[in-house]
Amino acid sequence: MSGSEGKKKRGWLVGLIVLGVAGALAVPALFAVLLFYQSQAKFTLKPEAQKSELARFAQGSLTRLDTPAETPMAPDYPFKDRDGYETRLASFRGKVVVVNLWAM
Repeated sequence: MSGSEGKKKRGWLVGLIVLGVAGALAVPALFAVLLFYQSQAKFTLKPEAQKSELARFAQGSLTRLDTPAETPMAPDYPFKDRDGYETRLASFRGKVVVVNLWAM
C-alpha cells in the first residue's frame, strides 16, 4: 500500500468517525429542544370547562378534551373487556374513565 492510499483510507476513517460522533450528539440535542418547546406550550381550558368537576383531570394533552359543565349519564351498553368478558360502564362508577368510542 502506498502512502497516498493509506492517507486516503485514514481520511475516510476520520470522516466516518466525525460523522458518527456528530450523529450521536445530534439526536439527544434534538430531543432536548423538542422537550423544551413542549414544556413551554400553554394549555388552557375553555371558560365553561373550567367550572366542570372534570376540569381537575385535564392535564397535559387531556386539556384539549371537552369537559362539559353538565355531565349526563352515559348509556349503560354492554361491551367486552380486554379479556373477552361482558361488562358495562356502570361497573366503573366513581372512577375516571376515558372511553374511545371509535374502538368499540
